[in-house]
Amino acid sequence: MRTRWVQCGWVLVSFFGVAACGGVAEETKRDASMIAVPENVSESEFEPLLTEIGCQAFTPCCAQVGYEVDGISCKVNFAGNLGLAHPSGPYRYDSATATQCLKALQSKEVGCNRLPEPCRGVYQGTVPLGGACGHDSECESGEQPTSCDLLGSNVCVVTEHGELGDPCDQTCAADGERSRGCADTFVHGNADLPASTHVACNRAQGLYCDLKTAKCQPLVVVGSACRESLQCTVGAGCVEATDDTVSTMTCQPLAALGLSCQTAFDCAGDAYCDDQGTCRSPRTKDDGEPCSSSIECVGQICEQGLCTRAVFAMGLPEVTADAICGRPKNP
Repeated sequence: MRTRWVQCGWVLVSFFGVAACGGVAEETKRDASMIAVPENVSESEFEPLLTEIGCQAFTPCCAQVGYEVDGISCKVNFAGNLGLAHPSGPYRYDSATATQCLKALQSKEVGCNRLPEPCRGVYQGTVPLGGACGHDSECESGEQPTSCDLLGSNVCVVTEHGELGDPCDQTCAADGERSRGCADTFVHGNADLPASTHVACNRAQGLYCDLKTAKCQPLVVVGSACRESLQCTVGAGCVEATDDTVSTMTCQPLAALGLSCQTAFDCAGDAYCDDQGTCRSPRTKDDGEPCSSSIECVGQICEQGLCTRAVFAMGLPEVTADAICGRPKNP
């Protein structure tokens, strides 16, 4: 028995990326919360309303990262930067979802690091399961969400959650592991599965997709032989040891925070190996603290040996602020 399962959530990049803005020109500015939004807003109405309402909603986000609102950048760039201008390709406009998006932007509960959920579905893909595609968003949504198999057949596919003994072609990482999402076990998929279907074995549920049997199998316990770390129980890795010139690969515990390491792959979870050979939690250093790698910094930027740009960590990305908000107050 296996159930439908989707491997990943929304990623805040390009097509449905994070956006921010300044206000529209003062002479045309209205209180966004008082604007009447039609129940089924037409596509011709949507973009102007999106710009007016959205620019006001995100103005505080610009101030949060130290930008002045110029009243022009947002009006020109807001819809395009959000990915909510009419996209080219196999998409259809959904008026009811567009209305929900606009009303969510009016709610004053907009987070600076993500769009309201309804705004993701204003333009919906129309490519059916098995149809040719070039992006996840092009695939038709239905009872079971789909994605575009860009590393395989370039068609819309559905990913199912595999149970013990099910034919499979992917292994998915558990939360908090260094590897993210799902990894293909076979270059050309599994012949026992439909061409438009992936079956993923989830490490969080104690399973991996075995290369030899092409089925979901239990994770390998510490001390047992292995071929790769995806086989090993969560918190362990496949390590090579040499004894009397004979090399063996076995699952061994990964180093916890504070313990010694040689590479990041020696550390458990998403910890990194610092310059002193110790496993450390990532993204803990504030602006101005010394660093040798961006993984150390809250702002995820290590520049000239110091952490910087922490202000953008939980708010607007700097590139978005540059394009939408206007200009920094103290450039």
